[in-house]
Amino acid sequence: MKRALLAVYTDGHFTELARVAQLLARSGTHEPVVCFARSYPQKSRDLAECAAQRWAAIDTAPDPAALEQAPPPAAEGGRGPVRLLRAFLVSLPFPFTLARALARQYQQLRQARRLVATHQPDVVVLAEDGVGYEVATLIKAAHERRVPCVVVPFTVANALEPAEAYYRNPDFDAARGSNRLAAALYPRWVYQHRGRTMVRLPAAQLIAKEWFGLAPPLPWIINSGAADALTVESPFMDAYYRREGLSPERFVRTGALYDDVLADAKGRAAERRAALAAALGLDLSKPMVVCALPPDQFSFSAAQTDFPDYHALVKWWLCTLVAAGPWNVVVRLHPRLNTSDYRYLEQFGIRLCEWDTAALVPLADLYVASVSATIRWAIACGVPVVNYDVYRLRWTDYADAPGVVRVEDRRDFEVVVRRLATDREYFADVRARQAADAARWGNLDGQAGLRMLRLLTSIEVRKRKAENPRKEMRT
Repeated sequence: MKRALLAVYTDGHFTELARVAQLLARSGTHEPVVCFARSYPQKSRDLAECAAQRWAAIDTAPDPAALEQAPPPAAEGGRGPVRLLRAFLVSLPFPFTLARALARQYQQLRQARRLVATHQPDVVVLAEDGVGYEVATLIKAAHERRVPCVVVPFTVANALEPAEAYYRNPDFDAARGSNRLAAALYPRWVYQHRGRTMVRLPAAQLIAKEWFGLAPPLPWIINSGAADALTVESPFMDAYYRREGLSPERFVRTGALYDDVLADAKGRAAERRAALAAALGLDLSKPMVVCALPPDQFSFSAAQTDFPDYHALVKWWLCTLVAAGPWNVVVRLHPRLNTSDYRYLEQFGIRLCEWDTAALVPLADLYVASVSATIRWAIACGVPVVNYDVYRLRWTDYADAPGVVRVEDRRDFEVVVRRLATDREYFADVRARQAADAARWGNLDGQAGLRMLRLLTSIEVRKRKAENPRKEMRT
């Protein structure tokens, strides 16, 4: 059987690539091999899911929790001085940081080459292709062995997302000495955001990417790297990618696997609502609000919110939703959060649900989120949306979606959700506008999985033909 290597760097990646693994396992075309290339808080949960599904899993990154439990240097037979020396080297300035970055980049490339050589995949599947993770090293290692790479996007993002994330981080300030040099040498790594000139990576890492040929042509734009194909889910995303400058020749209009989940849930909405009500103890006679709570982003956006901390934000948000109308409020936490840590929120009158978000969205009468990529799922289903930009990130992804009501002030949020709960004419108008725009945001024909399988098979053939033209002519 052919083998597909699925590279996971974050919890969001796993959510989408797990759909690919399920598709491949059901079809029998490829054995899915899930590679956890980086540690993240819920990695153990996702490893357990791989075991439950009987997918092969490779964990190439140490778990931070395990590192915390490691014995201290004094108990490791003299390794204390080595760690002290390493700490000293890390503290050295540029150009010493460049030497470390080059060495680290070389090691990461070696690791990627070893991974591909050991597992010999027929195709590599990624959830994104950008500079935020070591995706480029894996693509380079795969291409050296003539293995095609396909990006199955899990999110929607432009340059504003990393720019906002690093806006207050001095390591990305282009005015700093080494960054100023890198910006002059490689101006495409520079971006202007809210009056500040930034570089996408600190100088040492940036130059290391360039040195090893791992730099994408558009460093600030996700999915602008060297992958062979980028799956496109909708006319909206096609236009979005073109607007951001991505190469259309790599686009393949497959739809997205979550589109098939949306289509199935929408087609069986009454049955699925009844099952959800039974599982959570909901009153089926009431309308339902599905809320996707945002993650904790106070580390870089605290100054832009109306709240002192994340827990205060969450409590106020949920209490406002519950008080706004006589409806069921079902909350789906962000993948990076552990549900058991947030069960206490149910005391405010909501119900936490661990269903796949894509299976929940079509059951909602109203969807509430904060600049989430999942908002496009609600639009595709014709479900009205309140986009509460609680961190005031002001991303523009849904600026032209007529059924998405955006607010960023807590008072405006209260007014909007209360009006949607009580003003039937207003609610009907928002819903009608959303339904009229739905086809632009998703293809709910239930055939995305079939198109995805065709792509993975055909791209392997195309790669072989491109690399071995004379052999193909002889046969």
